[in-house]
Amino acid sequence: MLNSIFERRVRHEDGYDLILEIPEREFYQIYENLDEESAGEVISTFLEYHQDDGSPSDIEIKHNKNTHIVTISAMLNYLDNDHTPEHVLPHYLRDI
Repeated sequence: MLNSIFERRVRHEDGYDLILEIPEREFYQIYENLDEESAGEVISTFLEYHQDDGSPSDIEIKHNKNTHIVTISAMLNYLDNDHTPEHVLPHYLRDI
């Protein structure tokens, strides 16, 4: 799934807006629901995979049924962050 994510970032004074677009088929192979918990897990895994130390907040998830895209957005902050410890990618995300 991580290789199917299209990423956009918009810089502003307080940090970055991060927008992840995922094909709905890829999303639903792993997650059953469009909820904040699954959105937070996708953001955290994506940032860890790319060794990005941004701290996400204001996470939102939306599903566009016409384009078959799941969109997850978050605000990333890089000020006063602690270094994120390395995390092993879950097998269900590595194998897809």
